[in-house]
Amino acid sequence: MKNARLMSMDEESADLFIDALKEPTALLARRLACADPILVDISEMRANTYVCNVIKHYSKRFQDVEQYTSQRLVINGSTTAWGNIVPKLGERVLVFINRPQPDGSYCMLLWRGHFSVEMIGGEVCAVANWHLLDEQETGSWGPDYLRTAAFFPDPMTRGRVAIPLAILEKHILHELTSIVVALG
Repeated sequence: MKNARLMSMDEESADLFIDALKEPTALLARRLACADPILVDISEMRANTYVCNVIKHYSKRFQDVEQYTSQRLVINGSTTAWGNIVPKLGERVLVFINRPQPDGSYCMLLWRGHFSVEMIGGEVCAVANWHLLDEQETGSWGPDYLRTAAFFPDPMTRGRVAIPLAILEKHILHELTSIVVALG
């Protein structure tokens, strides 16, 4: 299924945008192409729905009239099926959301749609609870400064990868700028 943003573009712009994504893939490029990253605190949970307090938004491409700047957002997430890790009540997370729903809620990318934000060794880090370093999933991920900054917070749990949040935020903003340039 095509992204609504791509569907609203003329064919030439959509082709340029897709070609930009075919380059060696920077970390999160595909996620950022179809979703907005937002830092939130999970304040309530109802089944697969999270009520969140917005801490920071990095882009607003998929917002509705209510916008992300409201104090609270309702986000529809995924289940724990197939080993997917979901946010927890009280947790601060960096989520990737899109598609405002008729009820005013948003959809989190369903498969690995968030990073947990944790204090590790005195530094605030974004922790991917999946095999972020798996090149089949991410392509050749970089840039080098980002890959160099990544580490395993628990050597016994190799699936979790941490990146200092400030460095990941820098990368997200750079990738979002690249997407805007590709869109023209």
